[in-house]
Amino acid sequence: MAARTLSSHDDIARGARQIGPGTPVAVESDTGAVWKSQVTYVSDRLLGLRGWTILDGRFRDRDIVTLVIGEGDRLVRAKAQVLAASGSLMRIVRRDGSDETKRRVAPRLRVDLDATVTLGAPESPAQEFTADVIDISSSGCAVRGAMALPVGASVTVDVRLPGSNTALPGVVVRTWTGDAPCVPHAGIQFDPIPGPTAQLLNRFLVDQLRGA
Repeated sequence: MAARTLSSHDDIARGARQIGPGTPVAVESDTGAVWKSQVTYVSDRLLGLRGWTILDGRFRDRDIVTLVIGEGDRLVRAKAQVLAASGSLMRIVRRDGSDETKRRVAPRLRVDLDATVTLGAPESPAQEFTADVIDISSSGCAVRGAMALPVGASVTVDVRLPGSNTALPGVVVRTWTGDAPCVPHAGIQFDPIPGPTAQLLNRFLVDQLRGA
């Protein structure tokens, strides 16, 4: 068996993006108990898990646990808190919170911008659809469109900012349905933005704050 290696913060961030239904997850307690499971659903930092065995009281609500995500030589470790545990089901919330903190440092501004969203998947051709950007900051945005996006998906948001068409690549970190029935919304965290693009976006945000 290959030895487990410690994961860097960047490894944790990449691993969190790859979590989806069916991803294997081992839950480890501070006392050494290990419960093997797989992901049944993802909603932002919330995970639903179904295990191979009954929990038998090994984990309790509010326990802080360690998640070992993935398999083989692509293991990622992250902290989490148990929200509910019963039978063979567990609901947890990830506590690797530095990315969350960074995402929320920059306030989002309400906007109404036309955009094209491209969903790229390694196994299939890219899918493209029109959407509305309903809020935006230097670190992410929310979009409303006709296509539901899966959490963890890599996307590119092409939006027209003053003076330039701007491509903003990122990852879907949250999804929800808006007030109108069946209208998908998605929260997107931008990947690191090149200097010129960051300047253009920051200039747009400043102008919006000034009421330009």
